[in-house]
Amino acid sequence: MRKLLRKVVFLCIVLLALPSVTMAQGYPVMDVTNWLAAIDQLYSSYDMVMNTIKQVEQAYQQYQFYLEQAKSWNLDNIQWDGDLDFRDEIKDVTRTVNKQITNIRKIEEIFTTKQYSVGGMTFTVADLVGAGDDDKDLEKVLKGIGKEFKNNWDYAADALVNGLTEEQSMAIWQKYGISPKNYTYMQQKKIMLKDVTSKIMAAATEEAVALQTEADMALANAVLEEATTGEEHTEKELLQQIAVLIRELIGGTSSLKGSLNQAAAQTAYQLAVQDEKEDQDMQSKAQLKMETVTREQQDSMF
Repeated sequence: MRKLLRKVVFLCIVLLALPSVTMAQGYPVMDVTNWLAAIDQLYSSYDMVMNTIKQVEQAYQQYQFYLEQAKSWNLDNIQWDGDLDFRDEIKDVTRTVNKQITNIRKIEEIFTTKQYSVGGMTFTVADLVGAGDDDKDLEKVLKGIGKEFKNNWDYAADALVNGLTEEQSMAIWQKYGISPKNYTYMQQKKIMLKDVTSKIMAAATEEAVALQTEADMALANAVLEEATTGEEHTEKELLQQIAVLIRELIGGTSSLKGSLNQAAAQTAYQLAVQDEKEDQDMQSKAQLKMETVTREQQDSMF
């Protein structure tokens, strides 16, 4: 959140320093409000997922505590119907809970420590949402991707622009406020990050679904409930809580994927607009220099 505040302050300073630009003046329009809203939603989604992961881990640790207590019970005094030895059942559930704690930590690692590489950049999900390295947030990753693939994209963009009619080219200008070439860059950056995001979220969701399956199995077994009077007990309520939390984790992971894609789309658009303005500024300077040289040459003739 601190990084978001820094971005807001920085952008406010930049926008105050810049002259008001509109398409009527030939400049693209900055869409800062939507961009900041998308980034804020991304941060919130990430925080929600991380908080849920911590809650699931804490719930399992609490359940693990009850299992350790169960090992000290005088099992000889419990009436047990069936051929299974309840002591073996406790061992089985203890192993399951230990595995669950390990798995939930693996999910956290997918977001915080697992490295992903694309376009010459190596980063984690935490980096993208501003919770990791300062030099690897969403904007910097997209810039890095753009630089790495610029030559190939130049070729693709030229092919696209040359194939557009004047009406199609104008439609892109009017809708996005940028040239068809920069529009192509914007779309490619979005596609690249979306592909990486999908792989990351697929891995995290797969782990979460596996947790959900085992949590439901533990709830169905209800070992501790069977060992007592069949009434509702704290241990079973914990299992139910864990099942609900893991379902929230699966939903939160999906939400994070959507938020990341939306923020990437807005960030790619902002970068394309910046590129557009820089290109126009360079062209204006080059034109002014040519006019100055021409004027000096003409003056020298007299």
